[in-house]
This record gives sequence, structure tokens and C-alpha cells, in this order.
Amino acid sequence: MKHIFILTFCLFMPWLLSAQEAEQRKEVGIIFGNLDNFGFTYRTGTEKCLWRFNGLSVNGRSMEQTADSSVWDEGTIGFNLAVGREYRTKLSGDLEFRYGADLSFIYSQQTTDRDDLSWMDRDRNQEWTNYGSGILLLFGFNYLIGEKLLFGAELQPHFTYIFGKQTERNQYSDEVQEKSTESSVFNYGFSSSSVKLSLVYRL
Repeated sequence: MKHIFILTFCLFMPWLLSAQEAEQRKEVGIIFGNLDNFGFTYRTGTEKCLWRFNGLSVNGRSMEQTADSSVWDEGTIGFNLAVGREYRTKLSGDLEFRYGADLSFIYSQQTTDRDDLSWMDRDRNQEWTNYGSGILLLFGFNYLIGEKLLFGAELQPHFTYIFGKQTERNQYSDEVQEKSTESSVFNYGFSSSSVKLSLVYRL
């Protein structure tokens, strides 16, 4: 984790030391990952460097199912937030090269409840809660459509640490048994989900 903070400090240091006045720019838009989840992005800064605030994969679901003498309730909620710095270099015409990095935070929770309506009354509750943080590198391009609209594509290799806890409760009439399991994992690399598309409007 120490290396992550050192890398972040080195990334943002040139901006902190810069005292040059430049025309301010603000952008707002939507981002897509894998084309099956989406989020929002807000960027502010100058023509060549901007702060990025992304909210991706904000999701939730609730479902109830009845089968024989049991009722199942399932629910999920999760989100992925990221804050970072983006630098831009004009290549030619309306095409820009982008690079930088984001700090990310991930949260997800899933619950499953089984209500046994039979005479055995064997109820079960399971809950998974995960937290994660890490660094997402940024390499990509922007293409200017008209004067205000930007279409972007970016690749974000990641270094992420995720930890979580699973709790299971089983109830047999008046007897309750509970057990918990903790886990942690460090991920790095990139995949198809590391590729993101964006459509952004300049304010």
C-alpha cells in the first residue's frame, strides 16, 4: 500500500507545484464498461490536465422467490468510485491522447434469506460484504465531435486490494448457529472490463 501512495504523490506533484494561470474547463458525461454497466464522469481543469471524478457500476437488485414451502429473498448493492488525474496531448486535428491514473474505491454487499415455512423451520441467512481500493492506470484517446462533444476510449490496467467477510446464520427452531469467514485478495492486470468508453459534453 505504501507504494500506491508514493506513486499517487508523484503523479499529482507536477500539478501541485504549477502556478500557471490557464483557461478552466469542465466536462460531464457518461461512461460504459463492458457495455453492460454504466456510470457518470465529471472532469475539471485545463486543456492539458484535469481532475476526474467517476462513479461506475452503481447497482442494486432485490428479488423474492417462492418454491414449495420456502421463501427466498435476495438483494445486492454495490458501487465503484474513482478520483484521479488526466493529462492530454493533441495528436492531430480533433484527436487527443490521454494518460494518467485514478484512485478507486469498491463496495459490494449481497444477502440471501431463506424462510422455511415447513414444520422443520430451518431458516438460513447469508451475507457477503466486500471492500476494495487500488490504482487504475489510464491510457486512451479522445475524439472531438463538433465543438462540445467528446467520444473517448481508455484502457485501465489495475492494481486492486479487496477484502471481505461472509456471514452465515442457520436457525433450527430456537437454535441459532452462526459462522463467519474473512478473505482478502490482491489483483493486478487488465481484461475486457478494463476498457471503458465515454461520451462527454464540455460545459
